[in-house]
Amino acid sequence: TGGNASGPVSAWFKTRSAGTAADNIVVDGDTLGFLQFLGSNGASDYRNAASIGVYVDGTPGASDMPGRIVFSTTPDGSITPAEAMRINNVGNVIFDKLVVTKGYAVASLPAGISGAIANVNDQITTCPAKGAAPTAGGALICPVFYNGSAWVGI
Repeated sequence: TGGNASGPVSAWFKTRSAGTAADNIVVDGDTLGFLQFLGSNGASDYRNAASIGVYVDGTPGASDMPGRIVFSTTPDGSITPAEAMRINNVGNVIFDKLVVTKGYAVASLPAGISGAIANVNDQITTCPAKGAAPTAGGALICPVFYNGSAWVGI
């Protein structure tokens, strides 16, 4: 509103307090907000087609609130939404089991999810050959794949 570039804001607040007098800290896994999108099935019922959930994704503290957003869709023939994509507290985008990351040093690649893809940002001179382990020591950015037991070149 008004003569500026700002638009309206919808803010949702979550506390673990039973009443309104105290602000008890939320914990990892708590739901902070949830949107459902439902449609009529023609038989006087509404079924969930998709949802967006926002959750605490780590241990919050006085100066931080780690969060993740989960997008779910309902497959044809089902009434139960399944997670299709998430954005976690470090900004990684995860599609089912495919992970797209901002970039890691070779030494700090996370424990893998089989089928995950990440970028290493300190690869030496050339990207690793398909199936070969990445090697730190440079400034080259290369994609790597988690094959179920190790991160390897694509």
